[in-house]
Amino acid sequence: MRKVLILMLTIAFTMSALGCSKQQQSPIERCEIIEFKQPGFDYRTPNNFIINVYLNDTLELSGYTVLDSFDIVSPSGKETHFLTEPTKYRNQKGEVIRKFDGKMTFDELGEYRLMHKGAVLSCSTYRYEEYKFKVSYKAKVLNVPTLASLSGNKEDENVILLFAGETVNLRLLLTDAKGNIARNKSIGLSNLKTDKDGIVEIKINTYDVIKQFPYRIYGDLKYYLTDYVVFNQDGNLIESNFGEVDSDGHFVKVSLKNIPNKIEVLKENNKIYILSDSLNFLKDFVIADLDNLGANDFPLPHPKDPLVIYTKSMVSKDGGKTFLTYPDGLSFSVKAVDPNNPAIFYGWVSKKDSISGLYGLFRTDDYGLHFTKIADFEYVDSIAVDPGNSNTIYVGTPNSVLRSEDNGKKWKKILNDGSIVYINPYNPSNILVLGNVLYVSNDGGRRFMRLFAINGDTTGFTRLFAVSFTSESPNIIYGASNRGILKSEDNGIVWKLLSAIDSERIAVDPTDYKRIYITFNGKMFLSTDGGKTFTSFLPSWFKEGRDYVNSFSIDSNGIVYAVIDGIIFKKAKNGNWGILNPVLQKNSPQWKIVDNKIYIEANDAKSLNIFIKVINGRIVIYKVHY
Repeated sequence: MRKVLILMLTIAFTMSALGCSKQQQSPIERCEIIEFKQPGFDYRTPNNFIINVYLNDTLELSGYTVLDSFDIVSPSGKETHFLTEPTKYRNQKGEVIRKFDGKMTFDELGEYRLMHKGAVLSCSTYRYEEYKFKVSYKAKVLNVPTLASLSGNKEDENVILLFAGETVNLRLLLTDAKGNIARNKSIGLSNLKTDKDGIVEIKINTYDVIKQFPYRIYGDLKYYLTDYVVFNQDGNLIESNFGEVDSDGHFVKVSLKNIPNKIEVLKENNKIYILSDSLNFLKDFVIADLDNLGANDFPLPHPKDPLVIYTKSMVSKDGGKTFLTYPDGLSFSVKAVDPNNPAIFYGWVSKKDSISGLYGLFRTDDYGLHFTKIADFEYVDSIAVDPGNSNTIYVGTPNSVLRSEDNGKKWKKILNDGSIVYINPYNPSNILVLGNVLYVSNDGGRRFMRLFAINGDTTGFTRLFAVSFTSESPNIIYGASNRGILKSEDNGIVWKLLSAIDSERIAVDPTDYKRIYITFNGKMFLSTDGGKTFTSFLPSWFKEGRDYVNSFSIDSNGIVYAVIDGIIFKKAKNGNWGILNPVLQKNSPQWKIVDNKIYIEANDAKSLNIFIKVINGRIVIYKVHY
């Protein structure tokens, strides 16, 4: 199969470096190094950037340079010549940037170098560095575990796991890029050769392996140093193997004193669950690292029909018992519901974050079954629908507010500042916009007052981060600020300090205006006296420094939905914390809460570098050193 490699080359001689013109947009993005795009650099050594290529692979090469030509030279000295042609771009020196296209087959083992008229081409950042193609056989691991066995990712099949204190006789099956087995061939490494079946053995001693940087074995095959600990299905410790780098740079086996002799487990329906607190000895295991799909932003319950709950990629119409995924892989980073119609929902996704290629502002009229794109906004910070007139929609961007009065067909800019739009559900004529300063409208957004002084602070230092309206009175608004909890009794014109507690988000319970919830620095607090005093509002298993409240919301029945470590939990006023729905954890292990303690299903639990497996009835926990 022919592969494509696009080279963005700004090639310099060893005595000079190139620069790009600031007056023109150049196709060369960074001017003092060679840039490679797809498949990109595989790794870097102190004096070289290396791209791995399999033997007999053919690449189509294209890119840019200032040279009229250049050569790629094989290990035996064979030259492949590339001619270039001018473009309309120039660099900072006024030199014409040129482009090239060509293809090349890499049919020799070893390093291919870039040259021009006999001189090695290099580029300068802080020092001169040479860029090379390194050609090797493709290696398949036959006898040791790979990272793919833990992560489930096919691309990790070229990463082997090495354990402290072990000597490994690594067996590899070698082929070229076309799949031809390399029988009785020299592999270009330490005089090693394959046997008649194309297999080669490489001996690796983990005691010395740490000195070999980067962690490469052969070609694109690399290794990660790995620890492990094994418990039986009752949670009793069986064995452990942990390593660390000593003062001489050796990876040596060590004994850890904080490994528990027993961890708490729960067995149910042929599954094994581990108490999350049992993993505290693994400092790198963070619940937030678990890969939860659709649950890492705040759930949005409809203000009049609490059974309807929207998330960024799913919707439930039965209070979270079941969820429907949006079509076309749509996943919205900003969203809003029509407060008068639970079937109508708005969401915005950026071009950068779009998986399906769909981006912009979308609307559904049928609970997320179908979406229609209504605008091409590049950036959106907030969306708000007028409770008094569902045809009127507001969009806040990083530096403006726009309004549509016809369901998104036409838009008009109404503010040249602002970002976050709030509409008072108890008084829709009252609109607040949070930006560099506070803007307040009491006539439905026709006119805005620009308020510099909040709580008498004329320095502009007091900033509102969020506001919440209350059933206590349509004139009363609470605000979370960098000075504490603020309260206004005249629709946001004058504010007074209610409590000096730090806050970032705020919400008033619609069923009890004295219950005010806030978050700050990953923790959540509740006031039951109208904001005068606050106490912690967190599950008993919550550990500061490990767990984090990402966001929260409250439905019309006073049920709190909190995203903790990327998982949506819910809590009624007099109830316990519970997970909203396991479907929101489809890419992660399942969870259980028993006696207000959280348990993780042991098999295939994984964070950034911690992997948990159940193997032959034993619980094996791996920690990978990247």
